[in-house]
Amino acid sequence: ALISNSFRRRLKGKERKLQPLSGYRYHVARESADVCRLLDWFFRVKPQRMAEQKLPNVFAEPGVEQFIRSACLAPRADGKGYAIDIHALECDEEVIAIFAGVSDGHRFSMMFNTYTMSANSKYSPGLILMRDIIDHHAGQDYRAFDLGIGSDEYKRLFCKDDEVIVDSFIPLSLRGKAA
Repeated sequence: ALISNSFRRRLKGKERKLQPLSGYRYHVARESADVCRLLDWFFRVKPQRMAEQKLPNVFAEPGVEQFIRSACLAPRADGKGYAIDIHALECDEEVIAIFAGVSDGHRFSMMFNTYTMSANSKYSPGLILMRDIIDHHAGQDYRAFDLGIGSDEYKRLFCKDDEVIVDSFIPLSLRGKAA
């Protein structure tokens, strides 16, 4: 993902509106309590976002929420964090945006995201968070950033090229590890 200087400046201007919020921060959830808290927020807000777009709530299907929660809390095989990383923008008053995805040391692949329903949404917190995630992984010498399936307009702001779609499998049980 390549971010132009003019786009970075626009995002910095929007972020300056969020920075005065008490406790404003970007972070990756490292503790199970943070993962659970962020997922609780996600499962409250995402259905509202989907309804706003007249989309069905795919997260309401039986077993989906529990599967996502289990996957987000599953330890990585290398012992460095969780199978799914949850990146967040927050302040003391609210979660502003989250993006969750998987990484392998070379590539980060987005899986799900949402952002606040509050007035803070007008400052493009999802775009600010995506920039932070790209910078975070670029600083670790990642070579690829997968924005996920679909052709949402915001994705073209960060990447002009399409990626080939592949499936990834993470075993969450002994039965899954044996398969």
